[in-house]
Amino acid sequence: MALTLYTYPANYRAFKILIAAEYNGLDIEVPKFEMMKDNQSPEFLAMSPLGKVPVLKTPQGALFESNAIARYVARMRRDTELYGATFFESGQVDSWIDFCSHELELAATMWLYPVIGYMPYNAAATAKSKNDVTVALTTLENYLSDKTYLVGHKITLADITVASALVYPMKLLFSPEFRAPFPNVMRWFNTCVNQPQFTAVIGEVVLAAAETLPPNGTAVAAAAPAAAAAPAGKKGKGQAPTKGGGKGKPSPEEIAKMKAEAAERKKNAPPKEKKPDQPKKKKEKAAAPATAPAPKKEVHPLKALDNDAPSTMVGDVWKKVYSNCKGDYEGCMKEFWEMYDPAGWSIHTCRFKFNEENEQAFMTANATGGFVQRSGEIRKWLFGVMYVTGTEGTTPLEISGCYMIRGQDMEPLQVANDDTAVYHWNKVDTTTPEGKAHVAHMWCYDIEKWNSGEPIFLEGKAVNDVKQFKKRTPLRTDMAWRGPARRDVGLGHGAACGRIWVDGAFCSQGGQAGRGARGRRVVHARLGSASANCFVCQAPGVVPAHFLGSSLLFSQQPARPRSTPAPRARRRALDGAVAVGVLHILSYADLL
Repeated sequence: MALTLYTYPANYRAFKILIAAEYNGLDIEVPKFEMMKDNQSPEFLAMSPLGKVPVLKTPQGALFESNAIARYVARMRRDTELYGATFFESGQVDSWIDFCSHELELAATMWLYPVIGYMPYNAAATAKSKNDVTVALTTLENYLSDKTYLVGHKITLADITVASALVYPMKLLFSPEFRAPFPNVMRWFNTCVNQPQFTAVIGEVVLAAAETLPPNGTAVAAAAPAAAAAPAGKKGKGQAPTKGGGKGKPSPEEIAKMKAEAAERKKNAPPKEKKPDQPKKKKEKAAAPATAPAPKKEVHPLKALDNDAPSTMVGDVWKKVYSNCKGDYEGCMKEFWEMYDPAGWSIHTCRFKFNEENEQAFMTANATGGFVQRSGEIRKWLFGVMYVTGTEGTTPLEISGCYMIRGQDMEPLQVANDDTAVYHWNKVDTTTPEGKAHVAHMWCYDIEKWNSGEPIFLEGKAVNDVKQFKKRTPLRTDMAWRGPARRDVGLGHGAACGRIWVDGAFCSQGGQAGRGARGRRVVHARLGSASANCFVCQAPGVVPAHFLGSSLLFSQQPARPRSTPAPRARRRALDGAVAVGVLHILSYADLL
């Protein structure tokens, strides 16, 4: 991999990048680079918007900021463990890199730059920088008291970064007296910079024999900590002396002299001019601050549309007609087109963008169920039907649907449901016979065939799953169980397909308010061919069932003995009961 690093010579911010490359065995080309010229070219500014260095050019593009580049280079090989041997150690490496940037490097450069002429000398700023460097080195000293390296038991990017930031301060600023309180830091620093990977980049580091002073500057000591305040009501030794040589109370002669001088000044002072009397102004009471108006409750855009441009069509009326048509879709659609208001509503078809990723039928069905659930915010202004077509392992599984929405676009649905973005949406031209026929084909499927288990087709493809998005309705008392169609979920154990009636009665032993130990709603389901009793409460001819997502699980037998391997958690119906079937709900709303 060809890597090129753009930087000026001897840039300490490039040291960590090149040292990390040495450890990882990477060749990085460093071409000749001239600041204030090469960094202002359009080609360079395209790589580094601010014109700063270093910049790393890679086959994928350019990287700027020295820490980001160093992390990139360190992560290019995992076996060297420059970024830590574990995920936690990687976090420790990041901690020390941030510590170096904010606590050590900034203070050291503010001390160093006046010395090398990068910025004007300021005694106060230099003293503050020395204090900050001392605090950072004290932190390192305490941390390294029982450690060889900053992270783990080998050199990592943390050691490389911190040591690189200390190279110039150690060579120019830190005198032997300044280094003396930090033996652990010096032991660690010397260990790092004498590694062959370090010396290949920075050469030999000769420690400063004395502090290098800035031009026309003098050595500035770090500010001493502030003295403790004297106790209240007592005079400290450092207070300013009083008159009389600071020996305490003035003598009587001095007091008499000061009084005579004061009397003389008062006698010779010019008379004060009297100001004309002015009427006293009555104080006006400050007016009470006006109470801020209560924030108005934000109105949903579709509700505002109902108020501003009411439609002749009411969505809930159509949903009621659709739900009660009992298979007479021809009459249902005739009534729909009579009430449809194209100015206030629009119809759109949707196609999933990534059908090639649909591999398992139950996961694809769950995707449509999740889409329906997440669209509940605008349920009042939305209606639609979604399909999964195809057969797992035989023909591609594809998701499609047809929705009617208040307004002329799908923006309200996009705001309510992020999943809208993974579908292609096309507005249906309802003024043409073809458009009307397509809507009828998408919305009107043979529910009797579907409930009985017979195959139905959409656009010539076998339907695997159907979801309706309509008004939230009570639990129906007559629903069809589709055992074979749901075996792919891993819940069925070969129970015969048949009719199932859910009367909604809570199991008497299902816990408080009809809920089991896991908080699930437990009801009785009655199978057409069932003769068993509820093994929970022994009610005759029924089986216990509970809600799980958009399905109703029921069981006819208790849990397996503990000596037998227990089935997966998803196959549990109640608290320990094995699920032998699943009632597939055509609309998730039917469970609410």
